[in-house]
Amino acid sequence: AYDLSASLSGMGYTVKHEFVDVFIDGDYCGMYMMTDKVDVGDGKIEFDKNINEDPAKTAYILEVGDTNPGEKGIDYMRIKADHDRTYKISFPETDDPAYDPDVHLTYIKNYIDECLEAINGEDWDRICELIDIDSFVDHYIIQELYMNKDGFWRSIYFYKEPNGKLYAGPVWDFDQGAGNVDGFFGSGKYDTTPDIDINYSMDGYGGKEAGVPWIAGVSFWYKGLFKHEEFTELVRVRLGEIGPILTEVLQKATTDGSVPDAYYTLYHEEMERNFKRWKIMGQKIWPNTPK
Repeated sequence: AYDLSASLSGMGYTVKHEFVDVFIDGDYCGMYMMTDKVDVGDGKIEFDKNINEDPAKTAYILEVGDTNPGEKGIDYMRIKADHDRTYKISFPETDDPAYDPDVHLTYIKNYIDECLEAINGEDWDRICELIDIDSFVDHYIIQELYMNKDGFWRSIYFYKEPNGKLYAGPVWDFDQGAGNVDGFFGSGKYDTTPDIDINYSMDGYGGKEAGVPWIAGVSFWYKGLFKHEEFTELVRVRLGEIGPILTEVLQKATTDGSVPDAYYTLYHEEMERNFKRWKIMGQKIWPNTPK
């Protein structure tokens, strides 16, 4: 998912990531993925870190659905139009003396509310003024293709450039994507077969008829955007454009050794060593499937 994000021009930033072997005091602890933190700085989201007294001239990073956000009204707000979901201020630093929640948090909350109001309205031009459409298109495609259980539930990021638009991303946290779970938020209704789609309702998650994109049901953002023919067309065209990129990224998942830069080709010894250390293949390890 990270490699796909890095290959798509609509995603302005993808976290640096690398497989690593972890040892603690000489004890082998397995193979892990190490990533950068989603943050502002050189090589990351490259905005000025200074907090401007004018909130519109300040950069923001928001994390949706953080489970330990801090203090309401300081570190996070709840967005009523998004099912009263928590939006945490990941940047700016809320303990910075220049940060004033009555100014900065209020500004970004009002901006999010304005975005959601726009996408649920009829003015497409206004939507394009508020959000970066290309990032939302590519972000949607990644979440949809990997059927990310956390998609727009938690571990989802937005960022807003100073005096600029709201961007979707960077993408984050796909450990429960690509069919790697056997339950859907406790409902037990999860299946990756083509004839089953999962959609969101006020009562939770359940099976839907075939052909319904599931993330558009989970996310109030995409439910609104897909009401607009312009967005639907942009997604359709984009999928046609990135076919070769998808093929290249998916080939990295081959395990027969035929693709030189496939993950298995590069790391099969480390992978085999990991599963000797952790004998979990075929075992039920929450929330992973036993098969």
